[in-house]
Amino acid sequence: RDFPAGDTLSLYAEVYDNKAGTPHAVEIKTTVTADDGKVVFSAADRRRTEEINATSGGFGHAVKIPLADYRPGRYVLRVEARALISDGASAARELEFRVR
Repeated sequence: RDFPAGDTLSLYAEVYDNKAGTPHAVEIKTTVTADDGKVVFSAADRRRTEEINATSGGFGHAVKIPLADYRPGRYVLRVEARALISDGASAARELEFRVR
């Protein structure tokens, strides 16, 4: 996907936890990494399993990423969720995008 400089990315992800019966926290990290490997955006959120929606079995995670100061080029958006319990299960998704 291509975005014009000055645009704002809006991210929404659903996080599902298979260990919701065991009370714990889930850390959700969102990063944007430039083509040269430099992290240009980072945000973290910590949620408790008590917040999980009984209907969907998960909870939402929303972030806005302003692209105003981004140089034209390729970037990778990464969202990772990690259960903060003994086995520390995690899941991540990455998406490449360009700023024009």
